[in-house]
Amino acid sequence: MTSVSIDLYRRKLSKALSYADDEGFCQLCWAIDALQSGREQVAARMLKYEPGDVVREPNQKRFIHKWRLETLVNELLTHPKASLKHGVNRKLNHENFNGIANVFNILGKLEDAEYGRSGHPRNIREELARIGHRQFDWQRSVFNEADLTRSLILFNGANASAYFLDRYGLSVADFMTAGFGMWLQLQKSAFFVPPLNVPEVGLTPEVFALASPLMIISEDEARTEAVALRRAAQAPTAYKPSLLRRFPCISFGQGTRIRAPLQDLVFARITSGLYYDVVGGRRRVNTEIGNRFEKYCLELLSESFSESTWMPAVEYQLNGASHTPDILLMEAGQCKLVLECKAKRMTMGARFGEDPYAEAKVGFDEIAYGVFQTWRYFSHSRRGMIPGHSTSDDAFGVVLTLDPWLRMASDRYTMLLGLANTLADADEEIVAEDRRPVAFCSVQDLEALCRKASLTSLVETFRRAASEEYAGYLLSVLHDEFAPNPPINRDYPFGDQIGDHFPWWGEIGQ
Repeated sequence: MTSVSIDLYRRKLSKALSYADDEGFCQLCWAIDALQSGREQVAARMLKYEPGDVVREPNQKRFIHKWRLETLVNELLTHPKASLKHGVNRKLNHENFNGIANVFNILGKLEDAEYGRSGHPRNIREELARIGHRQFDWQRSVFNEADLTRSLILFNGANASAYFLDRYGLSVADFMTAGFGMWLQLQKSAFFVPPLNVPEVGLTPEVFALASPLMIISEDEARTEAVALRRAAQAPTAYKPSLLRRFPCISFGQGTRIRAPLQDLVFARITSGLYYDVVGGRRRVNTEIGNRFEKYCLELLSESFSESTWMPAVEYQLNGASHTPDILLMEAGQCKLVLECKAKRMTMGARFGEDPYAEAKVGFDEIAYGVFQTWRYFSHSRRGMIPGHSTSDDAFGVVLTLDPWLRMASDRYTMLLGLANTLADADEEIVAEDRRPVAFCSVQDLEALCRKASLTSLVETFRRAASEEYAGYLLSVLHDEFAPNPPINRDYPFGDQIGDHFPWWGEIGQ
């Protein structure tokens, strides 16, 4: 029955989208996004709606979820158009809020049917993880200073910058500037006309021309790429790759109109999306990103908890050069907390795969190795092999990751510990007392904790997260469960660095 339902809703979705004009549908998505994001005035120019359609909370009846809009645009590009007939031809209404209602509801029923086929109790936790990866980033502010600053720090080092410039003919900063210019135009208009000149952010037509191939794709090319991208993916509709993550803008009218159905993806493209532009630089670039990630996390902790002593890795001699984990929290001459940093990004398989480990083995193995590294450190410390260094009896470990590898996925916690134990078993000197609890924390969770936690509540949050009971929790949420009224409200410490690259940020960025 489920397969029949899936086929039924797929046919219904295909038929409904066949009546939609690509450009008109992109405009409709932009207008609905604007309407429900506090920009009613600009949305009203091209969208008819009722007062009840102006909602901003995901649990409200008329709310249109952005993650489903993203899926709909991708599905739109993979389905052929209905053949024109003599007489009146049916068309989707792109100028009315209700124009999206039918396709939105059909997509919801299709996703429910697909889940009904695969969402058995035995894999409910993995399904929750997939849902989280699809939704959570949309539920936070996409346009924020932490994502921007972190991306500048990680992906604009000497090696990454040189690789990007050599490959694309413009600097990372100029690429970001172009994205800002596009984003600003799309704040107030459903499309812009190239070439783009935005003097308030220093965007010139020349820079725009160089950046455009990385951001904009023609309608015909979008259709070709979307078909290749999504039909090759053996995944439910909700979890197929999105063309808009690579090309958030689509050109229409032979390149005379540039539209972004979801303008926030423009900002995502010039921040987190930069990783995929520079990762082709291979080892030297990847090593640089890893080193800068370690430095970023160390400085974030040091600035946020300046009363404490945070140390970088300590090198020592043991059958050659060895070193402690990347960051150490010291107290009264003893190590109280060790943190290992891993800057590997999650693949689509890691986020949405039926068997995440099989589809993203390299990434999971690297994180498991981070656990092994903390245990090896505890073993060396216990045996007095690190001169002038001691570790408290209650010290434990944290693996800091660039992406939320364990979000809503407690099964992955067990799997990673299993992999780490296999590595540790090969070293007979790593005994049971060395295999101390280890928490997993994404950098976004770390940034959130650094804004509101005391040192005591930070360590306690990590300690709780290092247990199977709280595996997969968002650490900022976990913190608030036992510290619901924290007295601390810190600013993000590196926001002023943006102005070093973009002098206009102080005005535009607000």
